[in-house]
Amino acid sequence: LNVEEYLILKAALEGSPFARMKQSGKTVKSVLTKINQAVNSLIPEKMKRRPSKQAVSIKNTSSNDAIEKKLLLLREAAESFQLVRLSYRSLKSGVSLRDVEPYFVVFRRHNWYLVGYCRVREDVRLFRVDRIGSISKLDKHFPANYSLTPERFFEDSWDVEVGEPTSVVVRFRGTAARIMCDSNHHRSEQIERLGEDEIEYRATVSGVSELARWLLGFGGEFSVVEPEKLKQAVLALADGARQANS
Repeated sequence: LNVEEYLILKAALEGSPFARMKQSGKTVKSVLTKINQAVNSLIPEKMKRRPSKQAVSIKNTSSNDAIEKKLLLLREAAESFQLVRLSYRSLKSGVSLRDVEPYFVVFRRHNWYLVGYCRVREDVRLFRVDRIGSISKLDKHFPANYSLTPERFFEDSWDVEVGEPTSVVVRFRGTAARIMCDSNHHRSEQIERLGEDEIEYRATVSGVSELARWLLGFGGEFSVVEPEKLKQAVLALADGARQANS
């Protein structure tokens, strides 16, 4: 490894969600120790010992101790293509038992998620791991599905939500317009300038609920052009907040 490769690898390991878990954190430290022992003389000894000058900080809202055992079970089941039975707490339908073909676990935004085929709902579903109560491995296996990857599953998501791809058009003004122009927010986005401080933003996103909540952070500096369901979602959230705080 050269210096740049070493620093990137060190920052990635230290900033990983695994680094903040009990057992996985020990593994991360073990890997870093082995790297430090193995790197060649291009890496100064003082660089190995001092705090890194670059870092990755990923917010995790789940309890790491409770999550780690579940992640290990789900990963083992996914690697052996073994069916699992989950006790799952859905915010909409409450607690239910689900027989699931686990495809992969992924850390996205602030939480760990399982993506798998739910035999109860007969569809590929997203399960937040901290809402899984119990996990039982069943003596049944399922065919491998190598075509579905995390990148493919979330390719149209704003953050985590998956659903029917929807074309959205939003106009931003003032500071909001400048923020939208300064960075990329979605792989499909297109931006058209309408004036010095106004833009029209277009994208095709998977579901609109997350986008509606995100847009409200801009206050009065945006307006939804289409679709109507996004406009109504924004208005419902804003009205609910107004009533709760009036």
